[in-house]
Formats: sequence, C-alpha cells, structure tokens
Amino acid sequence: MRILVCRHGYPDYSNDSLTERGVMEAELLSQRLAPLKPTDIYCSILGRAKLTAKPTVEKTGVEPVICDWLQEYPVSANVFPEKDGDMSWLCPWAIGHDEWFADEKSISPTQWLECDRCIGKKFPEHQKNITTHLDEIFATKGLVREGNFYRKTPEYEAHKDDVILIFCHYGAAMGILAALLPLSAVTLWNGFNIDPTGVTEFMPDKVDAERFIMRCIRLNDVSHFYGSGNEYTGAPREGWYLPRDEKDAPQV
Repeated sequence: MRILVCRHGYPDYSNDSLTERGVMEAELLSQRLAPLKPTDIYCSILGRAKLTAKPTVEKTGVEPVICDWLQEYPVSANVFPEKDGDMSWLCPWAIGHDEWFADEKSISPTQWLECDRCIGKKFPEHQKNITTHLDEIFATKGLVREGNFYRKTPEYEAHKDDVILIFCHYGAAMGILAALLPLSAVTLWNGFNIDPTGVTEFMPDKVDAERFIMRCIRLNDVSHFYGSGNEYTGAPREGWYLPRDEKDAPQV
C-alpha cells in the first residue's frame, strides 16, 4: 500500500486558486500520479487543493472525497497578549525556533499538544481530527491502529496494493506526518519544508507477522519536474517570521 500526500501547486492565495505556474505544476504532478492507478483520492475543501487534484482526477476517473479535515491547519497560535499584541491570527509556523523550542514540551512527540501555545488553543482538537480520519481510512484497508502500530486484519490482503492520494497543504501535511510517525508537528513545521506539488509518501512497514508502522519513504519529492523542461523554483519563504495580521497570515 502506498499513501502519497501532495501539497497544492503554486498558489494564488487571494482567490484561493492556482497561478499559471501552479496549473502547470498540477499537470506535471498528474502525469506522475495517474500511472500509479490510485484507488482512492482525498482532497482538501480549499480551491487550490481541488485545482491541483483536478488533472489527476480527470486522468484516472477516481472520484475524490472532499474533506474539511484536510484544509490548511486552521488553528491560530496567538495565546500571549504581551507577545502577540492584538493579532487575530498567528500562524504556528510563523513563530521563530527560539520561542517554540524554549518550551521543551513543544518538541516532544508525546507532549507537543500540551505546550503553552498549543494547549491554549484548539491544536489538540484539530490534530485528533486528522488522526481519527486517517485511522478510519486505514481501518477500511485492513490496518487498525493500536497505539503507534497498525494491526493487520483479514481485509488487508485485498488492499495491500492500494494507492491512496491525499491533496492538501503544507501545515496539514505536517499534521499528517505528526499523526503517522509520530512526531511533534512543531518540530516538523520548524525544521522541514514541502514545496508546491511536493509529494510525501508513506508505506506500511511490517514489524512482525501482524503489526505495521507507517514509514515515510520520501519527503517533498518533486521529481515530476525533472526532465520536464520546467524550472523547479520551490516555495516562497521570505518573511515567514515577520509579525502578521489576519489578512497577511501564511496560507500555505
């Protein structure tokens, strides 16, 4: 079984759409994904993710399942008025390393949702939502979560070659990584990157005869650009750590 998590193409945030470049990126991505013969496609409710999925959907004929839990991480991190002022929105990956990492809980795989910035908002609720929906998908494929493992059920044999595509966003993709590995999403947001149409892939890896873990076998794979004649430029990152108000919040 393969699980491929795809970030949307180069965005036009003001219209929740794709730029001309983003449309080109989505087409290149579809040329890579369609030959995999996906069995399932899940997509964020936001326009830029839907438009990224569209060429793949058209090539494969697989009807996408549109999911609100795959929208960009919808939780603000503004919990300290003395630091954050009157901001109505503070993107969690717009906070500097030094501040996050001053709270040791933030980088703990088991305690990051209890750190001051997370516990004061709806991070635990949203992360649980991501984890619950992923587990429901895997359960239909014959893999039932037990702690940090997945136990095989008889249904797994019929689905072991399935290919699941997920179209979403940077922050949401890191939330998925945090749910599956497991790791702190704060560590991921502060230390890793996923570019437009970057692909992150997981496969169930057998621990023993009955149990699996989810192993990340590639992160931010952009090999669909190679040999296409189109320059790979990556994501814009300037100013991620500047103070922001709601209208300027990163919408990645």
